Amino acid sequence: RSRKLCSGDYAKFSWLIAMDRANHRDIMSRRPEGCVARVERFMDWVEGTVALDVPDPYYGGAGGFQHVYELLASGMEPLLDAMVESMEA
Repeated sequence: RSRKLCSGDYAKFSWLIAMDRANHRDIMSRRPEGCVARVERFMDWVEGTVALDVPDPYYGGAGGFQHVYELLASGMEPLLDAMVESMEA
């Protein structure tokens, strides 16, 4: 489930995860001064790939959704580990 980022999200959440570079630029450009939320690109947590963006599965042909699922599955554990580690610090 997704929705558009709201201005209150910058204070409500500790982490904001962008799925592509354009999304990341938009999040950063709207980031209020003094915001403490970490803004990260999801693909930075996917090991073994040079891709910078999670692709839009609708343009990936028959295997597009499977490919995106595999990217998300491989990046979730490292991302969640980092989130847990930041809470323990």
